[in-house]
Amino acid sequence: MLKAFFTLVTIKAYFHSFKNLLERNSAPLVRRKHSLVMKN
Repeated sequence: MLKAFFTLVTIKAYFHSFKNLLERNSAPLVRRKHSLVMKN
């Protein structure tokens, strides 16, 4: 039970850091997309 919880936390932390990395890499793209969405 405790091991499963620990695994879940680890996966969550790993996914979070991976998402941050993706956001940092695609920040200009996302910003451009947001400005397009705001106009429409």
